[in-house]
Amino acid sequence: MKVVEALGGRPDLDEVLELIAHAVVDVIGFDAVAVNILTPADELQVRTVVGPPELETLRGGTMSRTGWLELLDSGAKWGELRFLRSIEVDEAVPHADPWPERFVESQPDHDDRDTEPWRPEFALLAPMRGSSNQLLGVISVDLPRSGRTPDAEQQALLELFGSHAGAAVERAHAFDIANDRASLYRTAFAASPAPTAILDGALRLVDVNGSLLDLMDALEVDVLGRTLADIVDLDNPERVSALLATLDSEEGVVLGEEIALRHPRGHPWERWVYVAVRRVDGITFGARYLCTVADRTADRISMNEMRRRAEHDELTGLKVRALGLQELERRCAALTSEPNLELGVVALLFCDLDNFKAVNDTDGHFAGDQALTDVARCLLRQARADDVVCRWGGDEFGVIATRPSTADIVELANGLVEGVRSLATAPQAHGPLRHLGLSVGVAVTDRTASPHAVVVAADAALYRSKAHATEAVHVQTL
Repeated sequence: MKVVEALGGRPDLDEVLELIAHAVVDVIGFDAVAVNILTPADELQVRTVVGPPELETLRGGTMSRTGWLELLDSGAKWGELRFLRSIEVDEAVPHADPWPERFVESQPDHDDRDTEPWRPEFALLAPMRGSSNQLLGVISVDLPRSGRTPDAEQQALLELFGSHAGAAVERAHAFDIANDRASLYRTAFAASPAPTAILDGALRLVDVNGSLLDLMDALEVDVLGRTLADIVDLDNPERVSALLATLDSEEGVVLGEEIALRHPRGHPWERWVYVAVRRVDGITFGARYLCTVADRTADRISMNEMRRRAEHDELTGLKVRALGLQELERRCAALTSEPNLELGVVALLFCDLDNFKAVNDTDGHFAGDQALTDVARCLLRQARADDVVCRWGGDEFGVIATRPSTADIVELANGLVEGVRSLATAPQAHGPLRHLGLSVGVAVTDRTASPHAVVVAADAALYRSKAHATEAVHVQTL
């Protein structure tokens, strides 16, 4: 029983086979044992030999599984054992007979009627089968120390060894397969071009591949043991942790299409990644998560550039009218939603260049474009950082501003007019700029005026300003 128990605790196949062979020699009393094991090529290979030196020629020899099944079927059934009085084998099949002097002659006065003298041509085979009765190997024995065929007790022991050896071999195979699979997975993980990390139940990085280290400009020591929140900018790490804990094994979730990737040593940089996590629990370590990352920095830069082009005037670099209208709507809504707060007044200032057509007609459109660019820069200099300056269209500009009072808005409007006048009269001003002036129509509201009403009022104020020869700024209050 100690041998059977030992078979149950051995994961290494070669250790299992050595234990089987020596147990047959020591316990059952055969001095020659060969253990054949099924290979991936569907052959049985002599893997272990115990006995006289001449039997070593058997080691490594193979015979097809089909050939072994036929051989087993041809033998007399002793329970699960198979006894053959002679074996006809092809020369290609490995076989070796112990030297004749190795055989022990049976004593003439032996009175056991259930056994008979052992002869060199005899063969006794113990199949090793798996849980599905598939043939996993065969134990072949020779040179009984008694000089006779085994008695019932020896047969039972050999059959028991064959049965338990089959289970042990199956476990060893499963262990080897698991090790091979783990080795393959590890190789695939390490060589994968996809940046990947393994996280434990606390979302700490316990393994990373080279692709992730390259993406992060990091060494293993920089990241192992750190949490997921240490390497990517999670909005709510506690919520993410709770979400991942609810996942079933093999279930995954995308944490973000574009999440900021932190530099492992705290250096400032702009790098954005896609992050997905899949739960892959293990028997040994419990909860594990496979975290895959993809670099989205180039996509984000490209998208930001497209957005910038869509939101900014190509010539002047100012925001486009659509953004100006959105900002006006937002500020008017704030007046409505927060009536008790002292938000001051919201104003839209329409600015129209005077004499711009003459610039285009006289100096050409390139000069006109340069004049628009210079005026745009001038308006930005006069405005505050929280003001929104946009190109409304053609030679018209819009400024959305919030100030404590209408007087402050008027001061801003006058500053815009004076800024363009200074630009036109400056010594370094080129020819086209000397013709320009600015008219400003202002709509001011401190109550629930709609954005549309503000635009209409500013447009009307600009019309009156353009019509007045000396009044460059006209204000309409809603």
